[in-house]
Formats: sequence, C-alpha cells, structure tokens
Amino acid sequence: MTGFLTISIQNIKVFFQDVYAITVGLFATLFGYFLPIRDLVHLVILFFILEMFLGYLAAKAKDKMVKFSLTVVYEKTMPRLLISLLIIISSFLWDTVTKQVWVPTYTLLSWFFCGLLLLKMTRHGYIITQWIGFLHASKIIDRKLSDKMDDIGN
Repeated sequence: MTGFLTISIQNIKVFFQDVYAITVGLFATLFGYFLPIRDLVHLVILFFILEMFLGYLAAKAKDKMVKFSLTVVYEKTMPRLLISLLIIISSFLWDTVTKQVWVPTYTLLSWFFCGLLLLKMTRHGYIITQWIGFLHASKIIDRKLSDKMDDIGN
C-alpha cells in the first residue's frame, strides 16, 4: 500500500512539473515571438511615464495644491497605456500573420502614439516653464501629425 502511495505522489509531482515546464515554455515562446517589438513597447511605456510625470508637474504649476493621485494614474494613464500596447501587439500580429512588409503597421502606430505623447509633453513643458520654445515645438509636432494624418487619409 505504501508503494502505491509513493508512486501516486511521485506521479502527481511529475505531472505538476510537466505543467510548469509547458507553461514556462509557452511564455518563453510568446516572449520570443514578440521580441522584435520589444524596443517599441519600451519606448511607448517610457513616453507614457514621462508624459504622466510632466502632466503632474504641469498640474502642480497651475495649482500649487495638487497632489499626486494614483487613482488618476489607474483610471486614465494605465488604460490608455494598456490599450495602446494591445493595439501595437495586435498590429504586429496582423503584420506577421498576413506577411505585410510594405509599411509595418505596428511601427506606424507606435510612431503615432509616441507622437501624441511627445505633443502632450511639449504642451506640459510650456505650462511648467512658460518657455516659448516648447510652444513652438508643440506647434511643429501638431503640424507634422496633421500632415501625416492627411497623407494617411488620402
């Protein structure tokens, strides 16, 4: 009877080791598949962090009593970040599955999201410092985004 219990426990242990190995293998495969967009994902995350920090400083410059709120981060920034990353990952999947190589959609969308965040950062920079350079940079980026969006629309 003890031999049966020992073998049963050993089999259960091996089963969970196999499940663990398969799970780790799946995550490693996913990580390897999405490795080509790693730098774009990191860039988008960095831009979201910088925009959030500058947004806080701009709000503080407008109203000295503003306090940092994680609620705003979780209700506004995190959903935007996660949806943006989901869109970039989905467009990467779309491009790789359909073998679309002419213009990588994931690169174009990453450029667009980073452009919007850069535009917001320049606007926050102007609010924080009142330096006219940030205002002009904001207008240049806005004009470039409008031109590119017109090119895409036509």
